[in-house]
Order: sequence, then structure tokens, then C-alpha cells
Amino acid sequence: MLAALLVLSAGMCGCKFTSVLTQHVEDEQLGELDESANPIYRETPDAPEDSTRTTNTISDSDRVDDQEQTLPVYEQSAAEDGTTDIREQRADSADTDNASTGNQRSYAEGDNEVAGESEKTGSATSGEGEGEGETSSDTSTGGEGDPGDLQNLAGGIGGAGETFDTTGTDYELPEDVQHVAAAGQYATIVQMLAGRGALVAADSEWASSVTDQRLFPGEGIEDLPIAWRGDADTGYEVDIDAVIAAEPDVVLTDNALVKLDDAEQARLAAAGIDVVVLPRLGATDTPDDDVVKAVSIVGELLAGAETQFDALAMSDEYASQHDSVIDACLQTNGGYSYKMEYGTSFPGVYQGTADSGIETTQLSSVRYVTAFIDSWTADVNASSVAIRRYGNATLYLDGEPIDASEGAGLSLTIESKNFPLLAYYLQVAGVVDNAYEGVKPVAGGSGMASEPYLVVPGGTRNLITDTTRVSSRTAPSALWFAPSSVATAASWLKVGDEGFPILITKDDDMARRVVASANKVDGLYNVGSPYRVQVMPTGVSGSWADGTVESFLVSPWVEGLFKNDGNLERCKSYVDQFYATFYRGSADSALADFNTSYTALCTVK
Repeated sequence: MLAALLVLSAGMCGCKFTSVLTQHVEDEQLGELDESANPIYRETPDAPEDSTRTTNTISDSDRVDDQEQTLPVYEQSAAEDGTTDIREQRADSADTDNASTGNQRSYAEGDNEVAGESEKTGSATSGEGEGEGETSSDTSTGGEGDPGDLQNLAGGIGGAGETFDTTGTDYELPEDVQHVAAAGQYATIVQMLAGRGALVAADSEWASSVTDQRLFPGEGIEDLPIAWRGDADTGYEVDIDAVIAAEPDVVLTDNALVKLDDAEQARLAAAGIDVVVLPRLGATDTPDDDVVKAVSIVGELLAGAETQFDALAMSDEYASQHDSVIDACLQTNGGYSYKMEYGTSFPGVYQGTADSGIETTQLSSVRYVTAFIDSWTADVNASSVAIRRYGNATLYLDGEPIDASEGAGLSLTIESKNFPLLAYYLQVAGVVDNAYEGVKPVAGGSGMASEPYLVVPGGTRNLITDTTRVSSRTAPSALWFAPSSVATAASWLKVGDEGFPILITKDDDMARRVVASANKVDGLYNVGSPYRVQVMPTGVSGSWADGTVESFLVSPWVEGLFKNDGNLERCKSYVDQFYATFYRGSADSALADFNTSYTALCTVK
């Protein structure tokens, strides 16, 4: 055991200090050691070369001779006590305040921007002459100015190339995610939560659409690399080279519209890019819970990302707006409205995967009826005989030839064991969809899907030309309904009556076709008295009838149409708040068919 004794030559006042530091070392066994001896080096012959060691050879490209050798310069007027000034934390920096339309990060002058290198990321602080901590962007609108070149940060590719599936109840997420590549609605979610700085690649249709709609202003959408082609109707085709070149940490997929095959996933894994599988959105049977879950997961994924907005706080804001809208409609309606199933009240909510929906005690006595036309077909007989009777009740044109040359509307087609998402939002607001059967949708033998029904007044058996694709109905069909039990009903009500004032179509073309047919004296959609045809709004991510981040707005929209004499002001306030907060834009420039309606005159012979 070695014992070391440090001996310093010390001086008294007036004595000269020595500059020599001597060390006296003794070994318990060998005794005193020779301090002047040179160190002994031993070499091991034929020892293998250590491959982990690196060289300190200077590269020719370093141009060492051109670099100035400088010493630090110290300020001569420093405080006499030798202490440093510590900058106090400003109350308006470090994300302590939320922007009026989102949780926009703010940086005090001198703070390190996103990666601590302002020359690399661009300045997020005020320009010359502005006060400390003021930003040059207008946070109330999402940023007319430049909030910093966050979009152009170098990509991460810091993952292990793993796949994280979040579609179950328990899931894990990759850590330290800064940059994401996504297509379609998933690109919308990333951008609306994070703003500039997270999304590094998207699809061409989405980027073009949001740019034309003047959404996400100043957030660099026009500079995003394009890594997907296609749309929500046909699916997306990925350019895997473009994805890798964008250097994301994570690629979002749903294994449905946004898919990756084995070879593509292998290339991402080799590049160290993780894949996160989100719940499938954008389908008529997407559960409401899955929409909220997808937004929440993206917020959690980007919780630590240095972006324009605090993604986790924004995802919480989304859940708050969603819940407040649903709760307000339920409170006004007194619960969920019931639907008639085989002539009796159905005590359930059309949401989830239970065989008969989710049973609830929150049923309301308020009940309006509508019918929703989801698609259109020309596969019907152009001329047929109307079957418009049930028991003692008859409708206009019963037993007479009708003109079906305009075609016919179809109800929702369900591709899973879920119920229609639209049916749930309607029940929240006091309305039920009479075009959708109350029983669980089951296709022949598969148990997984249902064929659509013709949405017409009266029986459909003699209208159908392709029975393998469209299911038949007996009278009274979708545009009639019984207010109580079939056995005791004194009369049947039809579209245009007080409890069934409006027919809803998925797009404007379908609405025009219904009206054209209804206005013929012998038209298929002529029920003998006028009724209103309303078009379902289409938002940034598609029709509100599908599973999009805007779909929950159906509830206040239909509530205004049916229960407030068509007054949509309450719904408009929710819509404006949503667009300003999450899209940093105006709903008027991006939302289609919010108040598009027609009147079917139904001229009588």
C-alpha cells in the first residue's frame, strides 16, 4: 500500500514562495523510492491492436493554421466582490403563459432557442428594437410572423427502429421524440398540437389542402418534404426514401389507410426510425374514444419536443373542448335520445362494440328523427311500382309507377363490429338515424359487416338490381317511422313532419339528386309534402360523419338544426373556437357546407 505525503514549501511574511512542488512517496515494503528515477514502461510483444482507440491526427480540412489562438478576455469593470450576476426567471418566459389560441412557447431575449443554437434554428425572439421577451409572431392568430425556423431542425433518427402499437389498452411510446413524419389526418393532429417544429414530412394532398385553406399560417407547411401520395379515400402510398431523407424520429401509421409493408418497416428500422401505430381514424365506424385517444397519444409522444406549441397541453385542450361540447348537448337534451327497435324503445347508446350498443340510464324523452344518406347508387330499376303502405297507413304514390332514374341514396356501410360514429353524436343531441337499423350490423356469414340499405320512402324489394350489394327493406323504410310500438301505432310519420323535419346527405351532389327526384311529380323521393335536405359539413380531415378530430361538432350542429329552428350560432361559436385554437385560421375559409340546405318541394299530381 502506497502512502503519499505532499510537502509544500511554505513562506512566512517577507519570504519568497518557491515554485517547486515536491512529492515524497514511501512504500511499506520497498521503503523509500527514488523520486528522480524515470518511469518504467513495459511492452507486451505481439499484443493485439485495440480497435476501440481513436487517433488524434488532425485532418487537412481542419485548417489549423488559419485558426486564431486567442485567450479569454475578462471585463475589467467587474463587481468588486467578484460575484456574477444571475438572471432571474421572467414570469412571461419558459412557457408560463398560454397563447390566446393555444399554448405557444415564448422565449426571453437571450434564451437558447429550441436546440440552444440560434444560428442553427433561426430566432424566435423579437427583432431589433423590440422589448425583451417579445415575440415577432402574433400568437392570437397562430403566428403571422416567424416563430423561429423550428421546422428545419436536423432530424433525430435517435431511436432503435422499433414499432409501438397503441391500439390496445396498454402501450408504450418511444422517448425523446422531436420530429415526426405523418400523412392525412395524422399530419393534421401533429400540426394542430405542435405547430412549427415537429412535422418533417407529410402527404401532398394534405399539404396542398391546408395551404389553400390558409390554415397553420407561418408554420412552414409549404416547405415540408412530400413523402406520401394519395388521399383518405384511396389510401396513401409512401415514398420510403423521402421519409428517411426527412430524418424523423417517428413515423405514424394506422395499418389501414397509412400502411407500411415489411420491407418498408425494415428500412425504417435500419435507419433507426421508430414506427408508432395509432387507432384508425377517418371511418364511419371509428369510435369516438379512439379519436380522443389518437390526439392524446400524439400529445404524449411530443411532450418533450421543442416546438412552437406545447403539444401535451394542446392535446389536453382538445379533450377539454370535446368533452365540454358533448356534455353541453347531453345536459340540454337530458341524456341520450332513444331509437325505436322493432317498435319498442331501444335503451342503448350506439357506440362501442357491444352486441346492442352500450346500455345507459341516461335516456332522454326528447326524440327527433332523421335519415342520413352516406353514398349514392344508380343500380336501381329506373321505373318501378311504389310500395308505400304499412297496415292502415299509406304514403303518396303507393301502388303507382315511380321514376327512379336519379338513382337512390344508401345508408352507412359498417365494416367492423362497431356502431356508426354518427349515430352516437346524433343521440347526444336528441336525434336518431332512422336509416340505420337498430340491430347489430351483420353480413351474411361474416359477422363483420353489413350491406347498405336504400334510403327511400317505402319498400325497396322491387327497386334493387344488385341484391348482393344492397339489402332490401320492407315498408315503411327509412323515410317513415313509428312514434311508438308498431302494433299500436295509429299512424306513421314521414320526412317533413314535425318530428322528422330534415333529411341529411353526406355531400352536396347527393342533396341535389334527392331534390331533383323529389320535385318530379312521380319522383322516388316525392313524399307528397315539402321537407328540408341538409348537407353534412366537411372539415379539414373530411366529412364530419367520419371519424375525424372535428366529428364531435356534429352534436351541436344537429342540435341547432332540429331543436333551435335551424339556428347554428351556438355550434358556430364552438367551431370558431376550435379552428382558431387548433388550425390558427378561420372556419369560414376551410369548412364546407356548414349551412348548405335545400327544400324538396314534392309537387303533388
